[in-house]
Amino acid sequence: MSKHILCALVDRQPEVLEAICRVGRKYHWLIEHADRTIYRNWHGDGVISDYLSRKELKRIRNFSTTPIVSRQLASGGNIRGIHTDTRKLAGMVIDYFQSLGFSELAIAGARKWPGELEGIPQDPGVTFEELAAKRGLTLSCCYWAPDLHETQVESYDRIQRKLEEFFRSLPLPAALFVKNRTNLNVIYRVLETLEIKVPDDLAILCNSDSPLLTENAPVPTSYIAGEPRQVGTLLAETLERMIDGEEVPEETIWLEPHSIVTRESTATLVFPNAKLKRAVDFLHRNASAAISVVDAAEAAGISASMLNRLFQKYLHTGAYDYLAALRMNEIRRLLAETDLPLAAIAVRTGYSGKVALSTAFRNLHGISPGQYRRQNRRSAGT
Repeated sequence: MSKHILCALVDRQPEVLEAICRVGRKYHWLIEHADRTIYRNWHGDGVISDYLSRKELKRIRNFSTTPIVSRQLASGGNIRGIHTDTRKLAGMVIDYFQSLGFSELAIAGARKWPGELEGIPQDPGVTFEELAAKRGLTLSCCYWAPDLHETQVESYDRIQRKLEEFFRSLPLPAALFVKNRTNLNVIYRVLETLEIKVPDDLAILCNSDSPLLTENAPVPTSYIAGEPRQVGTLLAETLERMIDGEEVPEETIWLEPHSIVTRESTATLVFPNAKLKRAVDFLHRNASAAISVVDAAEAAGISASMLNRLFQKYLHTGAYDYLAALRMNEIRRLLAETDLPLAAIAVRTGYSGKVALSTAFRNLHGISPGQYRRQNRRSAGT
């Protein structure tokens, strides 16, 4: 007998739907899809929703007893909430931009989403602004429809005009964080009109784990990897546990992205010091090899101690820590996206072996590489 599931998603990311459907096949789900039009008195075994309110979900029959997993609501009663830790997301983005030498940052999106959960803003743009201010970075913001209700449609001409005004006034070079993948190509269209070059004038990172969009943008665009498939799997697996009567703790499940995938849109370095730029370029190109900070210093024509002082002055971190962060980003990606054994990942990321990698990984993340892989699986078969 099939289990009847209502999948009420406003933001239908293909990667999220793919993960939900994959889990659904495993548990013999019959999935009905809806967005903001939920049939009154729908009834079944469980509901998955993203941005639907409690009032909207109350249209279903037996609302108070039907298991619901939500991206909008807090955990409690028959509802379990799964949410993005926007602080971790913002930290990852700003760390990445700073690692490329940028101090002039920008963010673009339609509007700020209101609300917070357990003190954490639900809009990554809010935490991005807060963290940039805390670090003393210059941040320019473009929200072209701040007062428009989410169900209303903005004029395309107005979006283009707002973006043109914003980019004309933006000090370059700068690094841009695009909050929503659906806005990416209109931004590229405006940049083309203004003859702003990516990445030479403007580096772009998109808040999307949708390679179909980012890889086929006018310039292959760097993106944040991990969350959509992780979200889809967790939504579905959590709902199945609730349907089966398992006791699921009434605690918010906080998600964070696992890595940044670098493409042509951020293939640039912006440093006022030429020797530091040469060293950083060497580290980026050779992070997967068995290199050291001494090797990077030699490539830049300076001593290792001088290089470390330059890192501290311009990047506020040590050269060794910078190299370790580059490698760890790649390790997280390989754990989540491939079936490579740990020994092979160690070889590809410059570690002497799997024991050294495991120790470094556990010291940073508090869990083993194997645990991380199980929590962040991305391949189609898992």
